[in-house]
Amino acid sequence: MEQRATCPFRAQAIDDGVVKDVNRHSDCGIEGHRILADGLEQAEGNMDFDIVEYIRDEARKARPDVQPQVVEALGRLGYDLRRTSAQRIIGIEKQYSTVFLKGTHERGPVVCSQCLDLVAAGRERDTLVVTDWKTGWKDMTNAQAQSAFQTRFGCWLLMREIPEVQTIHWFYAQTRHGHPAYALIKREDDFFNIEGQVQTVVQLFLSDCRDAWPDPDKCCTCPATAICPHVIGEAKELMDDPQKYLLQYAALKEGRLDKMEKAMKAYVAEHGTIEVDGTWFGYKQPARRVAYGLHTDKDDKSLDQKKGNRAGR
Repeated sequence: MEQRATCPFRAQAIDDGVVKDVNRHSDCGIEGHRILADGLEQAEGNMDFDIVEYIRDEARKARPDVQPQVVEALGRLGYDLRRTSAQRIIGIEKQYSTVFLKGTHERGPVVCSQCLDLVAAGRERDTLVVTDWKTGWKDMTNAQAQSAFQTRFGCWLLMREIPEVQTIHWFYAQTRHGHPAYALIKREDDFFNIEGQVQTVVQLFLSDCRDAWPDPDKCCTCPATAICPHVIGEAKELMDDPQKYLLQYAALKEGRLDKMEKAMKAYVAEHGTIEVDGTWFGYKQPARRVAYGLHTDKDDKSLDQKKGNRAGR
């Protein structure tokens, strides 16, 4: 569901087996989630079980090629796990499902499903607390957590299957960063908006939609850039060979860019500032000494604003 909500072309390429959405970070996440699931299952209802110690021991025995990353990612989970009382736990690595559309003569039922890492009862009877462990490098903000399809879809599933639930507190436990990303979903404010979003995604699936929705950020993480005719920006070269792309960037930055800057400095010293369409290279003003740099109208406005602030003091 999340892949299709991001880009139907990407989702279909993965479903068809044309590309694989697998990388070192996802392998680390799979291994980490396996250890977490085993530990949480053993901890359920067992007050004497030290889950933190268990996870530390099992992380050391993780798959050898990703073991260092798994140890690092799971090394900060003690607080998150110990603050969740065993009596409050409702589901651990549990698959939640709901029939969104009944079957017809042409197709079977459409079932929406998602596996949730940890679902616990909140302080109020109509409240749930969901924790999803993220072992990758992405550092999500609260705003990103609030708008993420994973958040919205997971909360919608729980509210659809448990009618008494009115509020869900959703935490992404970002194990590499040591701080969570938080989202608050309320039934009265969000349920039907999310259901409309889910309905659109289901329609895309049923219509076999293969449209591409290119975006610089999405394309730079997409495994299907090699076969997508709509990829934009630098994404294709980057995704085809990230190491080669880095070497090209380093060579450009350390080689030609320095030579270009040196050449422009010599030109400016003789002929004055180079300017075009609000961008210029030349002397930084005001300055008591020559200070070359690349400037834009935006920089100039910021400088004028600072001067005005000083004058007003």
